[in-house]
Amino acid sequence: MKARSQKIIVTNEARVLRALRLEHGLSMKKAGELAGVSDSLIAHTETGRLNPPKGPNLERLLRVYGESRRRAFMSGSEHTGRSRRRRRADGAG
Repeated sequence: MKARSQKIIVTNEARVLRALRLEHGLSMKKAGELAGVSDSLIAHTETGRLNPPKGPNLERLLRVYGESRRRAFMSGSEHTGRSRRRRRADGAG
C-alpha cells in the first residue's frame, strides 16, 4: 500500500470502513488484531493518510466486519449516513 502525499483525503471507502468498524463496536486495535493488520494501518486509512486497502487486507477487514465487498461498497451511503442523492446548486430538489 502506497502512502499519499502530504494532502489528506478521506475517501468514501475509508468512511465505509470506519462506519463498519464502529457498527461492530471494534476499536482500531481489536479490528487490526482480528484482521491481521496493524491498528496504525486502520487509523491511517480511516483518516486519509493512506489509500484504502486492496486485495487481501481489504478482504480480511471486510470478513471481520461481516461484509462482502459488493455489499459494503455498493450501498456505502447506508454505512456513512450520507445520502447518495445530490442537492441541486439552486437548493431545489
